[in-house]
Amino acid sequence: MKRYNFNKNNELHLLASNSELKSCLTCICFDNFNAFVSDNYSILKIPVNRISNLSEDDVCRLNGKLLEANDYRRILKFDVINIGEDGITAHKGELTEFFKFQDFTYIDYEKALSIIRKYELSITDNMVFSPERLYNMCRAYGNRQAIPTLKYKGESRGIEVVFSDNDDDIDAFIMPIRR
Repeated sequence: MKRYNFNKNNELHLLASNSELKSCLTCICFDNFNAFVSDNYSILKIPVNRISNLSEDDVCRLNGKLLEANDYRRILKFDVINIGEDGITAHKGELTEFFKFQDFTYIDYEKALSIIRKYELSITDNMVFSPERLYNMCRAYGNRQAIPTLKYKGESRGIEVVFSDNDDDIDAFIMPIRR
């Protein structure tokens, strides 16, 4: 049986928050044919058709849905998934499991991306970013051969992560933090 699922190499769950304080950030949001994931310090927007082999109908069924990041991680282990109104049913051999969509309100990711692009932040000696966030961003992106480039100029709008094989349909940012 041919695999019909998200690509195993796109580990989006690594960019989700594991903080119970912001429940929506523990999820992956599917909207406008994209997947969005953020932990409040990094954000990735990537087209669903770049991270899966799902049909256009199934991608449409995902629109507006939230999936718990740990559920996404578990779904990657299955061979075939079916997208329903309330969740995803995953199959591997005789094993079948249901993963319910979440009922949170997700952050306004388009507004967040707009603010990050406009946000002016002076990079100082006290500003750092976590290499682990970049590593997780690369694993979420999924192409192990793609080389990430970090872009910022004295005044930063967040550190943009651009991958060598990106054709401009992906937005990826890491926010620097103060030490």
